[in-house]
Amino acid sequence: MPNQVGTQIARTFDWVVCKAAGITFNTIQFFNKRNPNPSVTPKWSDKPLLKSWEKTKPTLGFPRQTDSLCPACVKEAREAII
Repeated sequence: MPNQVGTQIARTFDWVVCKAAGITFNTIQFFNKRNPNPSVTPKWSDKPLLKSWEKTKPTLGFPRQTDSLCPACVKEAREAII
């Protein structure tokens, strides 16, 4: 019997701690969304770094647009892939 009571107390304590942590996390997230911190500006740049939701992802697939290669080099690279 004493083991069952101790187990029940431990489970209840764990449940309370988990619920309190969830409520605390959601509260912090709420205030962070309402008032986000400004982005860090590195010494080498005059503009601040982008936040994760401000960044863009490159388009994947074929054919891709490249700016670094000349048009002839792009055609050669595509032919080498195919």
